[in-house]
Amino acid sequence: GVDDDRLEAVVVDLVAGRGWKIAFLECGMDGELTRRISQLASPAVGGVRSAKEDCETFAGQVEALLASQRVDLALGVRNRAAGNRQEITVILAGATGPRQRDLTYGGHPANAPRWAANLALDFLRREIGDH
Repeated sequence: GVDDDRLEAVVVDLVAGRGWKIAFLECGMDGELTRRISQLASPAVGGVRSAKEDCETFAGQVEALLASQRVDLALGVRNRAAGNRQEITVILAGATGPRQRDLTYGGHPANAPRWAANLALDFLRREIGDH
């Protein structure tokens, strides 16, 4: 993007440009992704959910969101503490199956949700650009 473009708006516009719909799921993110996506008024957004509990079945929840919301893509991002670092999981589910990226974040835990949301949105941007 340029100037005042925000990553979430650019990504949702890419999804809309393909004629697709997307749903989002976050876990352990303190509402970071939900806030950012909820500010957009786009028909390409089929829903945003924040999983409060049971993050162990996160991959299954992303797949279930894809089916239940009747969308083309579902993007999930999970942040969880693992000692002195945060483990970030990003899952993109769609017609070609799920793609997952696992990362660790060693910075201040309060910054992890924003970092994870940016990584998830960029992962989506790159995946859309490849297809």
